[in-house]
Amino acid sequence: QVEIEVVIFDRLTLKTLPAPYYDDVYQDPTLLNKFYCSAEYQRAQFEVFGNLTNGESRELTDRADVWLNLTDATPAGSSAVYNALREVEGLVSGTSQVHATLAGSAVDPVWR
Repeated sequence: QVEIEVVIFDRLTLKTLPAPYYDDVYQDPTLLNKFYCSAEYQRAQFEVFGNLTNGESRELTDRADVWLNLTDATPAGSSAVYNALREVEGLVSGTSQVHATLAGSAVDPVWR
């Protein structure tokens, strides 16, 4: 007798890291402040994980069918997403949400 467990992706989660990854100037990569006295804002890099129905997860960061979408930016244009780099950059003070999609299926926001 052979038993096979079938699982599916339940949701996507994003892990935020400072970008560039070796930058130890700031601690919380969900808060993108200006660099010192410059006009440039910090960036955050994302690692994308697919959570399975059995509780395990798999990293999906490098998959071409995973797409990051910036929504609910206040004010409009306060952030920019760079999908090729899996990064978000602050452009002006405000808030934004990043949504992830897998092969065109919308997923709830997991980063704010």
